[in-house]
Amino acid sequence: MHCFNLNTSFAIITYYIHALITYVFPQFNGRCIRAQMKHVIEKPTEMANVFERYEVNEYMTAIGLCVDPVFRGQGLGLEILKARFDLCKAVDVKVTMTIFTGIASQTLAHRVGMEVIAEVWYEDCKEDGKLVFPNIECKSVKAMAKRVE
Repeated sequence: MHCFNLNTSFAIITYYIHALITYVFPQFNGRCIRAQMKHVIEKPTEMANVFERYEVNEYMTAIGLCVDPVFRGQGLGLEILKARFDLCKAVDVKVTMTIFTGIASQTLAHRVGMEVIAEVWYEDCKEDGKLVFPNIECKSVKAMAKRVE
């Protein structure tokens, strides 16, 4: 998990994600990753405008909520999200926001009380007139957040 404040450079965050994905998926060699990150991370994060919306100087976020298929169906994803709220309280961070790209994680975020504060439709994600995510089942990327009291 990461805490971002108003002084955090978005370029550093984007570089971190790009480097991580390039390492995990070397076959891309940095190609379409930039376009994907622009649509699924940068655009919804800018639209969400967490600092102004919640009038805070920092918030907690995370990248990737995934449960191994062997352990799915046991409520682990839900518990992982719930643990985030305890962590926020422990470090006195009042808001958490994350970009959720899949149906399962979006459903779990909704169950723990996170609200959709920005949404980007995959059908609108195009580069040079071509869909960036041509065969994706989920309809949209959602920036979802919750104030932690």
